[in-house]
Amino acid sequence: MKALGSYIFAGGFTLGVQKHFDVQAHFEMKPGLYKKTAQANFPGLPIYEGEDDWPRKKYKNKIDFVYCNPPCAPWSNLGSTQKGGANAWKTDPRIECWKNSFNLLKELEPSAIAIESVPRVYSKNGGYSMIMDLTKEAHKLGYQTTHMLIDGQFTGLNHSRKRFFFIATKYNLNPHRLNFAPASTTGEVL
Repeated sequence: MKALGSYIFAGGFTLGVQKHFDVQAHFEMKPGLYKKTAQANFPGLPIYEGEDDWPRKKYKNKIDFVYCNPPCAPWSNLGSTQKGGANAWKTDPRIECWKNSFNLLKELEPSAIAIESVPRVYSKNGGYSMIMDLTKEAHKLGYQTTHMLIDGQFTGLNHSRKRFFFIATKYNLNPHRLNFAPASTTGEVL
């Protein structure tokens, strides 16, 4: 099965995805300050920079899974827009990355898409209204949606890393049951 990433930057998300999919390309923003790292991590992987230059038609109906990691700063506890109040994220230009990622659902018609961010994007003081708008739009396109809040320590990380996932699929999604045992220590992992 084939996958395509958007806003993956140096490629951390791709490390996991490539265990199950043949990753075809990354669609990124300009300037690509991270591009050298991504190319070192994934030699030969096409990296298309600049949303206007993404070759969407080339990948239409050829991708099973789109995975996205648009910038989290609009909702991050350290993000500069938090200083502007609860609705400051609405005027943050990085929100366009969310729209561009979601539009790949319409443009490529994959079987599934996953968009990852910090948990605050799903809060009433964060981007909850945006998430609900995306959910309604995905339903109109014939996709089922799942909103998942998860802590990476329950998926094998040796530390807590809480994340939100917006997932839209053409099929029923039954997430793997997580092991809520204590996370491994760094010493145990090493």
